[in-house]
Amino acid sequence: MWVHISSQNGTHNSNLTLEKSDTYWDKENVMNDTVNIRVMSDVNTVMNAFQTGEIDVVSTLLRSGEKKI
Repeated sequence: MWVHISSQNGTHNSNLTLEKSDTYWDKENVMNDTVNIRVMSDVNTVMNAFQTGEIDVVSTLLRSGEKKI
């Protein structure tokens, strides 16, 4: 695996940090040293964070049973 989980907060509105693994066979070709994942439940908070450059990517995951609009 090219990353390992270095920290996590298991609550809603949580953070997850992935770090490049020193033991990965091709680590020289892995571009990012860390990836920070933030789980946010409020749409306005997400949009404000994106528009101000606090976050770089927005992705939506649907809860079980939810339908896309």
